[in-house]
Amino acid sequence: MFGGQGITGSDANLLTGMFFPFLIASLIAVAAIALRSASLMTVAGLLVLGFTILWMARQYQTAHSLTVGPGGMSWPVLGPLLGGIGLLAAAMMYAAARHVEHMRAAHGGGGEVRHGPWSRMRRRGEGEGEQGREAA
Repeated sequence: MFGGQGITGSDANLLTGMFFPFLIASLIAVAAIALRSASLMTVAGLLVLGFTILWMARQYQTAHSLTVGPGGMSWPVLGPLLGGIGLLAAAMMYAAARHVEHMRAAHGGGGEVRHGPWSRMRRRGEGEGEQGREAA
């Protein structure tokens, strides 16, 4: 698919076309999901976007146009672009989830909810005298 003269005129086979880089990116993404790794997910997203942009640059060299539709690239080029952006968004969500877990661990793990500055043992009406009990 990629040669010194630009895009080759022949059809690319399975390992020299775009299938192999996207297969590697998908394996990295699956590993990122299994390991809950934001950095691996970022690598997968950048790999997909990088090869898609490289392919678009080669298309521009031959067609002199980056339009999508008749006379330009076909609509399926949007799939890898949106997929790469989706992988980067997933990486940001993994990083945000890890940050939230870290903050919970640093602040005692969440747990107790307090609705004011008073202690949990104080009940309504205690310490208010007889008027407070009657009003309650």
